[in-house]
Amino acid sequence: MLESILKESPRFAGANPGTLDKAVQRVKGSLKMPPGYKLSARSFDADVLRKIGSGMSAGKAVEYAGRCRNTLGHSLSWATPSLDRPTYDLLVELVASACIHAISTTYR
Repeated sequence: MLESILKESPRFAGANPGTLDKAVQRVKGSLKMPPGYKLSARSFDADVLRKIGSGMSAGKAVEYAGRCRNTLGHSLSWATPSLDRPTYDLLVELVASACIHAISTTYR
């Protein structure tokens, strides 16, 4: 969802940026991305679930939503021992926040 929101942003004027990372790079200032942000992750458990928390900044939410997307790919059937109900709810909140932030900053 985040990738589609960024790629369809009016700021791109019909030019498809290609990857999620390239889409984020084009508007990283508007998204308030943290210095040294990274959208890739080796492990969904170690690099995404164990590092998310409530109250993350909007830029960090975009970073971790990107990590989630790039780790899960296009399959939601990722088996993970760390994904309990509270962590799942936090992940949903984080991805939703990233999407809302992307809309509010790139569709003006």
